Amino acid sequence: MWVVLGIATAAVCEAFLSLAVMADVRRLHGIVNDCLRVLMSKKISDHWKERILPVYAGRMFRKSLSMFLKFSVLLILFVAIVGFYTGDLVAAVSEISRPLHLLATMLFAAAYLTIRAKLVR
Repeated sequence: MWVVLGIATAAVCEAFLSLAVMADVRRLHGIVNDCLRVLMSKKISDHWKERILPVYAGRMFRKSLSMFLKFSVLLILFVAIVGFYTGDLVAAVSEISRPLHLLATMLFAAAYLTIRAKLVR
């Protein structure tokens, strides 16, 4: 089971990097900062703030939805790989949900991404 968790974790880490999830996080952070800058500005009238805030809200919603869909794909990929090994999706979810397996998955991901970063340089 540990090998399967390691393989599934590596696959999900690669998918995470290829889906550019961190770019979405940075973009969402930028949108929030822009929104806060407008809200805190004394030079922008309340009338224009009322007009621009729904635009920022729509951008935040779309970016959040995009991130949700990407994380859903990553979760489905992980469960599918473990489910393929166990032969049962319910058993796969049960195995993945164990605290020791969750901890191992986090450690595998940290180790994999650290080693990958050193090799890619």
